[in-house]
Amino acid sequence: MRYKTTLDLRFPNFFRFALLFAFNSLLFFIELFQLYTRVVFALIESLIYATIISKRRKSIANELILITGAAHGIGRHLALSLAQYGPILVLWDIDKEQCDRTASEVVKQGGIAYSYKVDVSDFDQVEQTSLKVRQTIGDVYMVINNAGILNCKALWNLTSRGIEKTIKTNLLSHFWTVKCFLPRMQQVGRGHIVAMSSNMGLYGRSYFTDYAASKFGVIGFMQALDDELRVTHNNNIVLTTICPSAVETGLSKIRPTRISWLLPVLNLDYTVNRIIDAILRDEHLVIFPYGYKIFYYIIRQCPRKVSQLITDFVGNTVEPN
Repeated sequence: MRYKTTLDLRFPNFFRFALLFAFNSLLFFIELFQLYTRVVFALIESLIYATIISKRRKSIANELILITGAAHGIGRHLALSLAQYGPILVLWDIDKEQCDRTASEVVKQGGIAYSYKVDVSDFDQVEQTSLKVRQTIGDVYMVINNAGILNCKALWNLTSRGIEKTIKTNLLSHFWTVKCFLPRMQQVGRGHIVAMSSNMGLYGRSYFTDYAASKFGVIGFMQALDDELRVTHNNNIVLTTICPSAVETGLSKIRPTRISWLLPVLNLDYTVNRIIDAILRDEHLVIFPYGYKIFYYIIRQCPRKVSQLITDFVGNTVEPN
């Protein structure tokens, strides 16, 4: 009798466990099927937008747009080109004289621009100037984090101060500007954050240890921020990460790759036009020219030795300083 009583007590528990397991398994496979269908539809949608239908360009007329690093190079050319679309530009740079010149050129073209001296590596300066902009001009709709420096030296030739300055300017400045401007974007339910990374943010090369680390960090920052905005239902704030190849900006000595027809050195005009097009179409991760996108996807799947052979064949695009 004792044996039968034990069976009577255990059988219902086993039966209950089996039913629960079967039910949970069914739910799992239903969710898996839902995931599969959503992935398929998302892939089809992405393929259509990539090959057949381009996203329409949005209007930025009368929108307040902040550009960091606006005194020289890409930042300056971005300001001059974006001015044609009718926004109100707020230009930041540590070089106030050249930043003022950029603003003056925008005004000569019929645009509106305000110039500020800001060291974007310094959070206090970013915070104080962001408050000043909000109080005197208005709410910033778009932040273009463009400020950057490039040492282009072997690690053992870099100073600790130089490394720290690169990380602060190229990476931490993104944290500072976003912390200052994102809360207001969340309040009004709209905004756009643009981060200038690089193909060196996708794979490291010699003489780019500090620079690559900062640009890898930018991509990681933007990906994590994108997910935070998604899970907190701030989907109306757009994030765009730009990853161009080597650009003739004067930051370093550029030399062409062995297959320049596929992996060219970019000129400023093409680079700026591509960036603006990506911004106006709300693109997410922008790797260009297209040859570098292919190059990136190939070498990240290859064993280390194979990647080294390929990159050695292609050649480096800079000479160390």
